[in-house]
This record gives sequence, structure tokens and C-alpha cells, in this order.
Amino acid sequence: MLKMKFKADATEFNRSVDYVKKRLRYQFSKVLKKTGEDIAENVRKRMTAQYAALTSPESKAVYDNIKSSKVVHSGGDVFVGIGNIEELDKATELIAKGSGQVYHLWRLMEYGFGMKGGFRSGLYEIRPVPPTRALVFYANGQLVFASKVMHPGAEGRWFFMTMARSWYNEDLLKLTDRLLETIPPFLESAGYKIKR
Repeated sequence: MLKMKFKADATEFNRSVDYVKKRLRYQFSKVLKKTGEDIAENVRKRMTAQYAALTSPESKAVYDNIKSSKVVHSGGDVFVGIGNIEELDKATELIAKGSGQVYHLWRLMEYGFGMKGGFRSGLYEIRPVPPTRALVFYANGQLVFASKVMHPGAEGRWFFMTMARSWYNEDLLKLTDRLLETIPPFLESAGYKIKR
């Protein structure tokens, strides 16, 4: 019978674990920063695909404010945000002349409004201000003049998230792929064995 005894140097082991913990946080930050920039670009592409002509200052403000935040460390968590809601609201605030109601263009574009957006059971009645004027618009290629219209609203375009309010698969895949490209090689370089 052969007996073997191994003694590990606790100081070296603890030093190794501390190194990995610190460097792992850095590796996650690096991956999140790059992936956040890529996801923000995907959101901008989905927006421009949904809206052919973004010419108004408000819609340009939406586009310009779709960007990745700095990487944030909070306790043991590391995260990044896409599109600062406060900045998007501030940049796209619209006030209805008749009622004084405040709206935010990016929310109307993202979530929709009225019956088509699932936020109302009836149609909107839209009248010109002042009432002596007519509403003028094109419908089915024809120029139309009307004293009022009943409007169903608009469906959301969901360029930030899917209708289920979850991440788009291509964005999640990008994050997963980049983590798999970065984290296992780093751990192996620090002497850890990774099952693949």
C-alpha cells in the first residue's frame, strides 16, 4: 500500500484566487463595454429599418441618445445600460397644444399608442386647432381635407426590445459568444481547467 500526502501553499492559492477575482471583473467589464456598444448599434439599425425617414429634430434626438452607458460596478454585479431613459425622455418631450399633455416620442415609437398600441379601447378624435381650419393629409395616394378624423393610433416598433419586452436573440447571442471567447481562455491562463 502506498500513501501520498500533498500539502498546498495556502498563501499562493489565496493569491491566485484574489488575482482571478480582480481580473475576472476586468474581463467582464471589457466584454460588457464592447457588447453594449454593439447592441446600441443594433438598436439604432432596428430603429432606422422601421422608420425610413428620420428627419425631425425629435427623431434624430432619439437616434443620438441610443448609446451604451459606461460599465457600472455595484457590489458584486457588473452591468451596462442601453439608452438612458431620462435622456431619451428629455430629448423627445412633446407637449400637446390643446391639452398640455406631455408625451415622449421615443416611447410612442417603441411601445405604440391608442388602440393599435394596446393602450386604448376607442379611437382618438382629432380636430384642427383652431376649428375653422381643416386637417390636410394623404390617404391612399389622395389628398384629403377633413374637419375631424377618428384615429386608431399606431403599433409599437420595438427597436429596443421584442414585443415580449425581452432582449433580441441576436443581442443575447452576441453577449454569450463574446463571454465564451474571453472568459474560459482567461481562466485557463490563470491555471484553471475548463470543461468544454
